[in-house]
Amino acid sequence: MRWLVQISHLHLSRLLVPRLMADPAVRPLIQREIDILRWTGDGKTAEEVASLLGLSVHTVHFHIKRAVAKLGVTNKTAAVVRAMAMGFLH
Repeated sequence: MRWLVQISHLHLSRLLVPRLMADPAVRPLIQREIDILRWTGDGKTAEEVASLLGLSVHTVHFHIKRAVAKLGVTNKTAAVVRAMAMGFLH
């Protein structure tokens, strides 16, 4: 079953990632935005991410808002999912 899921994921990724990358609403993320989305996807709060990266909470929120806008989504959860689907968060 695990093999089947992995093969399915591989083939769907090959189909969907190029479509997501071609979306004109999506702009490239900077490394800091990727790092913050990665920690957010791991379940960390803005306060925890700020502590881990040595930033202020305000700065973390700023980067999340920029990532949300660049990815053309409505919230940070959707930003994490879209960034993951696009291969930004490995």
